[in-house]
Amino acid sequence: MAKFDLEKMSLAELRDIEEKLPEIIASKEEDERREFLAFMQKEADKRGLDVKTMMSGSSNGRRKTGSVKPKYRNPSDASETWSGRGRTPRWMNELIKKGKRKEDFLIAK
Repeated sequence: MAKFDLEKMSLAELRDIEEKLPEIIASKEEDERREFLAFMQKEADKRGLDVKTMMSGSSNGRRKTGSVKPKYRNPSDASETWSGRGRTPRWMNELIKKGKRKEDFLIAK
């Protein structure tokens, strides 16, 4: 793996890295997720188990909860919403980086 001396890089080079980093991280996370799911499927197959049933079954000790209404909406694409639970969506992170506030995306009641 190449090592970079960030202190010696220009501001333009650092900004370029900053811009590309979220997409690269998201891609790596997706690769890791796919790899792990394949591993889980392979292990489940060895034991004669079904991964989907195991993950969705009520025997996992978790309570089933109802769906949560969206609390935030992307102003440029109304189909993109977020309940406020879990990871912050990419569209919101990108707009926050551009100076917006989380409150700017609240859905009026």
